[in-house]
Amino acid sequence: MQQLIFYDIANPKRLRKVRALCLDYGISMQYSVFIADLNQEQLSTLTKELRSRIKPSEDRVAIFPLCSSCSKKTILLGKGKIPTLPPVLFIE
Repeated sequence: MQQLIFYDIANPKRLRKVRALCLDYGISMQYSVFIADLNQEQLSTLTKELRSRIKPSEDRVAIFPLCSSCSKKTILLGKGKIPTLPPVLFIE
């Protein structure tokens, strides 16, 4: 399922770590906003990894699920286009 991920990180070092992690999972829409297509296991892993990189008393991360019908109704105004997530191939 597609997930909308955004964050507000107070410390520059933590910010770089959170951004790098989000780039591993999804596509950047804006500097602190990402879209990712994650299964439940990937979402769980990402959440666990994010928890280890933030300071909850200073930082905030939000992950919102986007159902497929909602994703198709997305409206983008201004520069850019809505990214198409590439298919993911898992090799075990």
